[in-house]
Amino acid sequence: MELADLKRFALAAREFSLAVGDPARHPACHVSLRIPTQHEVDVAARRSGLSAISDDQAAHVVLSRSLLLLGVVGWSGVTVGDVLPDSAEAADVLPYEPGAVELLLDAQPEWAQAMYTALIDRMVKRKEAKDTAAKN
Repeated sequence: MELADLKRFALAAREFSLAVGDPARHPACHVSLRIPTQHEVDVAARRSGLSAISDDQAAHVVLSRSLLLLGVVGWSGVTVGDVLPDSAEAADVLPYEPGAVELLLDAQPEWAQAMYTALIDRMVKRKEAKDTAAKN
């Protein structure tokens, strides 16, 4: 197997899709998330100022945003109106690009919270599965 293929499979194994928004208004709105590696989590935690003995709430907020910026790797069904509701182009599709992630998170805090909760849940389950496999 080529290295590029191996890398693509490894990344895909950490990805999942999450439906976001009001299903009546956004029936096909999904965000693709990728579980960050332990190294990425460690770096984000250090950059946020969070330490093992700290309970700094601001650092937790910075860390959660950092993990979402790492984790959001695509979307479908997102419109310009999800970021700029009063825009003349509100109905237009907003193509995914990394620079637009912060705009979406700021404009849709409920979506951001749902994404963060799902991301943390998947991180915990992945770690538990790895720990169980290591014991066997």
